[in-house]
Amino acid sequence: TQRVDSGTLCNWKILNYILAREKTYLEERGVRCQIALWIPDIQVKEEDLYLVFLNLLHNCREALLRQDGAEERYLEIWGEEEPAETGEGSERFAIYLENSFSGEILLNDRKEIMSVKDDKVNHGLGLKIVRSILEQNGGTAEYRFDREEKYFLVKLTLEEGAGNGS
Repeated sequence: TQRVDSGTLCNWKILNYILAREKTYLEERGVRCQIALWIPDIQVKEEDLYLVFLNLLHNCREALLRQDGAEERYLEIWGEEEPAETGEGSERFAIYLENSFSGEILLNDRKEIMSVKDDKVNHGLGLKIVRSILEQNGGTAEYRFDREEKYFLVKLTLEEGAGNGS
């Protein structure tokens, strides 16, 4: 696995810029951030991955800033190569985003995550957009959370090879 150098958060230039801005913003507000993301060639359009990250980082920011100041607030982002499953041809790459949150989360009857904002008409589409974009690019998005431990984890999985990263 390759690593990004100490002054870089991600090897994709525009994504590095987005992550650096978000890291600075959150750290200025007392959030501990650990971001080291080296992305190999993956089968996703560059602009699609940026849209995914903008949605996810927006959700992370809102969850982190909604937390009580007494709780530890953190954001961690990293990536890992995953071996191909039996019978699969190509390797996969997983990107993880984990953040602390207040423990408050709403689920609908289908166990889908709902916005905690009052205006549900104009909010709450981010995770659906993320899942849709990844599915269009042959990937998946999984979400896990723990109300007691107060963490929220997103795992994005994409096929390696013939990517559009920069």
